[in-house]
Amino acid sequence: MMRPTTRACVRSTPDRRVTIVLTGVALAVAMSGCGIRDPYAGKSGPPPSSAQGSHLATAAASSAPPPAQPDRSQTNPQAVLDSFSLAYGDVTPTAISGRLQRLISFATPAYAIRLERDEPQAAVEAIRGLPPGAQTVAHVASAWLGRLHRGGQSGTVVLQETIELAGGNTEPAVNVSYKAWLARTNLGWRVAKFTPVQ
Repeated sequence: MMRPTTRACVRSTPDRRVTIVLTGVALAVAMSGCGIRDPYAGKSGPPPSSAQGSHLATAAASSAPPPAQPDRSQTNPQAVLDSFSLAYGDVTPTAISGRLQRLISFATPAYAIRLERDEPQAAVEAIRGLPPGAQTVAHVASAWLGRLHRGGQSGTVVLQETIELAGGNTEPAVNVSYKAWLARTNLGWRVAKFTPVQ
């Protein structure tokens, strides 16, 4: 014999279903996290504080090398030719290393390799030809550039080279002519060749 259904049972059955459905939805939402996840999951150590995070970002930014920018003095081929010429003509026994670095700073990479290899010995020989304590000081008497050709420019320089003696006296100045070739690089104009005119 079937048990009669009471009004209370009829009323409670839909309520129970709604409760079960709502509980299931709540559990599903809680387990999925509503799409929110821990950004530090899988990383070792505690998450950095905001102050520590900004400090790390500043340190990373300061340690990154700055992008290569052309030196303003090397964007003008005439200025590059003049600067290289003066460095080339100035020969001081106590500043050989600085002179070489200055020459390299105005040279193309390929020419810089040649300068590093040959110029120290050439400077030593030039110093041997000087009186004790003397130095050679150069002034640009004239310098001009040819027309732009194949990404470069030829140039001619006349240096007025003077030997300054240890006592302050000077020997008569001598004009020496040089031929140059300048090339345009991603860092600006550089000297690719510089040789005395025979």
